[in-house]
Amino acid sequence: MTNNIIRGLLPDGHAPSVLKAEIADMIAKNASQVGIPIFPTLAEARAWEAKNPGKTALTTEPQTPDTAAPTAGTLSVTPSNTSAMLTVSGARDDRTVAGYSFRVGSGAWSPWQSSPSYTAAGLSPTTAYSFTHRVKDSAGNIATGSPVQATTTATPPLAPGDIFTSDTFTGSGSLVGQMTSAALGGSPARWEGTPGMVVTGGKAVAGDAAAGTATLAAGLADLKVEFTLAARPTAGSANITLRDTADGKIILNIMPNLMRVQRLSKTAGNTIVGLNVSIGEASDGTKFTFTLKGANLTLTGTANDRTQFTRTGTDSAHLLAGAVGVQATAGSGFAIDDLVVTAL
Repeated sequence: MTNNIIRGLLPDGHAPSVLKAEIADMIAKNASQVGIPIFPTLAEARAWEAKNPGKTALTTEPQTPDTAAPTAGTLSVTPSNTSAMLTVSGARDDRTVAGYSFRVGSGAWSPWQSSPSYTAAGLSPTTAYSFTHRVKDSAGNIATGSPVQATTTATPPLAPGDIFTSDTFTGSGSLVGQMTSAALGGSPARWEGTPGMVVTGGKAVAGDAAAGTATLAAGLADLKVEFTLAARPTAGSANITLRDTADGKIILNIMPNLMRVQRLSKTAGNTIVGLNVSIGEASDGTKFTFTLKGANLTLTGTANDRTQFTRTGTDSAHLLAGAVGVQATAGSGFAIDDLVVTAL
């Protein structure tokens, strides 16, 4: 606007630069005296005018239409196991870079934001993704950057003190892919498996028709698994897996009237460790604790006659690594609540 006024005063456009500077200074002083601000960009001037109807702001920005797209800059990606930090550097515009937007693969673009950094969440571990960004200026011109390929990292194993609990799941849906809560001190580990095992109000459930398996990478020998039997199996069976490796697995096998710790050897058949307890309807709502410390197994809880029990045994193979899991057959009606896995 200042340039337009100067052109109006000097129609041929020719005048010493000193004279032009003096005229611009006079305009600025007059504007300040009558309460009209001068903004460095047209966008700021228009924003002020929108808040002050009937008044016209001045701007030092050229008044020619902005049709040039910005320079998109370069996108860098720093992945974790379930998310990736995206950061744009070097974005430029001859006037103003006004916003950034991002997307994963061919998904929807994120809302425009002023920050050049963005966290893409909800990703799967050890999975390759394509990330893209775009940049816009204050006139709405958009430039899209080149896609960047990156692979998320592997799920880290549980470390001592880590906690993983079903109570972090307050909605309804598959237990598979759910995350632990950082507020509980948990690692960013993830349940994997089939979608039949669902969570409803914090309870891990295999319903009347569903069957499912959900496992959690553990990677340590020493673990504690705590849970409340919200509904014992009415048919079939259900398992709480304490360890599952290439050599075999240790499970807590839950049937309609019996709970037993069992070692299943993949080379020598089934080997019963010998921790057995009778259960029935009275066991619903009972809390059980199952630990593996070195080669020692311990199961504590309440028996069918409502007496407290402790059963101990030894895992002769001493499985040192593997996964914690929950499994139920279809139609079992099995449900557990307050499932908490702690690395000891």
